[in-house]
Amino acid sequence: MISSKEAGRRLGVSAARVRQLAAAGRLPQAVKIGTGGRATWVFPINDEAAPILTPGAVRGRPKKQC
Repeated sequence: MISSKEAGRRLGVSAARVRQLAAAGRLPQAVKIGTGGRATWVFPINDEAAPILTPGAVRGRPKKQC
């Protein structure tokens, strides 16, 4: 398991962005531990999660189609 800080480092985004993506369901392997303001997100490291936790795997808004 890795923290949202480590997941952010691997994805090239901030830990806060990783938490936002996890809460929105964009990182399906994320596991929330705890409740309320003390909750934390952790991410299992295995063969299935590896492609998702690579740089560039999570992007923001799609580019406009002209």
